[in-house]
Amino acid sequence: MNTSHCSACHHTFSAIGTFDRHRRNNQCLTPEEAGFVRNAHGYWGSQGDGTWWSAE
Repeated sequence: MNTSHCSACHHTFSAIGTFDRHRRNNQCLTPEEAGFVRNAHGYWGSQGDGTWWSAE
C-alpha cells in the first residue's frame, strides 16, 4: 500500500498523485476543495483514480 502524508496539512492521501493534486502554488487545498473523499482505510483520494483498495 502506497500512501503519501503531507507534513504541512497532516492529511494522508491514497497515492502520490492525489497528494500532488492537493497542492496548488505551494499551498495545500483541503481534501474537500480538491474533490477528494475518504476511502475504506481513511485515506483521502478521488473515486475512479485507481487508488482504492478493498478492505480485504
